[in-house]
Amino acid sequence: MSIFGSINTAYTGLKSSQLLVETTSHNVSNANNEYYTRQRVVLANSMPITKYGTNVGQGVDITTVTRVFDEFIYDRYRKAGSDKENANYMEQTLNEVATYFPDIDNIGIFNDMKNYFDAWESLSTHPIDGALKTTLAQHTNTLTDHITELRDRLKTLQKSTNDQLKANIDEVNRVGKEIADINGKILAIEADPLANANDLKDQRDKLELELSKLMDISVSRKNILSDASIDPNLNEYKTTYNINISGFTLVDGVEFHKLEAKSDNSPDQFYEIHYQQQDFKTVDISEKIKGGKIGAMLDLRGSRLNADKSAFENGKLQKYIDDLDTFAQGLIEYSNTVYARSAATGFDSKELTLGKNTILNDSDYNISMGTFDVIMYNKNGDEVGKKTITIDHKTTLDGDLPVDAPNSLVYQFNKASDDNSDNNSDNDIDDYFEASYVNNIFRLSVKQEKALQGYTIAIKDNGTNIAGSLGLGRFFDGSSAKDISIKSEFGLDPTKINAFEAPIEGDNTVANDMQQLQYEKLNFFRKNGQVINDSISGFYKFVTTEIANDGNIAILNLDTKSAVYESTKLEFESVSKVNMDEELSNLMKFQTGYGAAAKVITT
Repeated sequence: MSIFGSINTAYTGLKSSQLLVETTSHNVSNANNEYYTRQRVVLANSMPITKYGTNVGQGVDITTVTRVFDEFIYDRYRKAGSDKENANYMEQTLNEVATYFPDIDNIGIFNDMKNYFDAWESLSTHPIDGALKTTLAQHTNTLTDHITELRDRLKTLQKSTNDQLKANIDEVNRVGKEIADINGKILAIEADPLANANDLKDQRDKLELELSKLMDISVSRKNILSDASIDPNLNEYKTTYNINISGFTLVDGVEFHKLEAKSDNSPDQFYEIHYQQQDFKTVDISEKIKGGKIGAMLDLRGSRLNADKSAFENGKLQKYIDDLDTFAQGLIEYSNTVYARSAATGFDSKELTLGKNTILNDSDYNISMGTFDVIMYNKNGDEVGKKTITIDHKTTLDGDLPVDAPNSLVYQFNKASDDNSDNNSDNDIDDYFEASYVNNIFRLSVKQEKALQGYTIAIKDNGTNIAGSLGLGRFFDGSSAKDISIKSEFGLDPTKINAFEAPIEGDNTVANDMQQLQYEKLNFFRKNGQVINDSISGFYKFVTTEIANDGNIAILNLDTKSAVYESTKLEFESVSKVNMDEELSNLMKFQTGYGAAAKVITT
């Protein structure tokens, strides 16, 4: 062994010490980098040579520079971050929803309902007072305006969430494509089995965390490296990298599968999330995406569109909209059922979406089997006829075929009958009034030749909800929170509002019944099939209580997820983040090693 061999041995020490100092410098420089993982130089003694009958060392070899990284802890950290982001978005949105329902201190719809029913009570005391009718119309407008405004705000929030969803799906595509590109660079560097693309892996981990905050992802790797001699916390996979979303591969090594936000045929441009497969065909995975910010958006907005793609079949915001519609529908139909008892020269239904042969009991309208009575009054307000009409499992509006006709409302109403039991066939309801179904309007109207004789009719329901569902003799227009309003005729001229049942001056029966309606237990049919039996104000309280409970649960969930996140973050940082005390201690040790190796060369 020559002098040059001795110098080379010392040189390996000098070179390794220099790399140790450079790596320590790299660690110290990135101490405040949230996404940096501390690195360690891996050394091994060089193969000795035989001299003088013994082994003589040849110095030190640099094996590699690796990260101190624990995949298992990191997976928990990534999942905790995804859960926290999900809970945070959910809490922020539900907290905003709660501000839409300020039903305290004489503010909000609950107070509007009180004023509305109080106005009916006042009218019942002076049933022909025009000023009281005007006040009633004003309170009705206030109530209906606030209901539609509240629904509009919920719908706007739903659409805003939908728009954000599209932007975040674009972000998923950007991040996923970047991860696939980085994978290609890592594979190129690590083609050398001794090389580690540490800084590129840090970049990939950063993107992986960003992606997990958007949605719950599953990352799979193979070939774990664990070496306690380097660091007891070192557990890192070396090859094969895949990201999955509920079984759908987003990143497969260097390949990326794009997500598409499609709003085909949706009137409100609601997006469905489609996954592009290898054959370039797409499949809707909206209901598969969970967790993260996007998962929260889908849980709030809804992830499953109905048949015509106009609304969602799930989602918290959709549930609130549906419940508000159910509340408004109940208010409209039960109020209209009561108001239809007020005698008039005829009734026109609202515009219907029913065919002539549609079975009423099987339609989308809330019509039950049973009977209702049509009452006829003369000009003195005396009841002079009553016709009972039956709704069964065959009843339609106006059957086209002769075999269907006897079951229809038009046929039953127009059929000759002795409605006053006087054996006179010329003074019954069918002699003065007629029914028809033309251009989607069901009409009960006084015959032209009898119009001047002062006869009126009213509808008394026996549980079919026919007047309320079809809008016969209605006080409210509309069918949901979207379009509820006072009947346009009363909006233009409130003095046309009737307080009476029989057309007798001073009769306040309908006004009394309308204000009494607030205390009655009624059936409210939720979109999920559940039937709530409660008063009008009671059902509204039920809706607002659910919203408040959802908000409280979201706050508690955020607190829990935040605590778990902070705990796992500390655990991860204790393993992978830079410890300045440790680095400075190592720097002094490496500096001493460097100086000693230099002294050997000098010697």
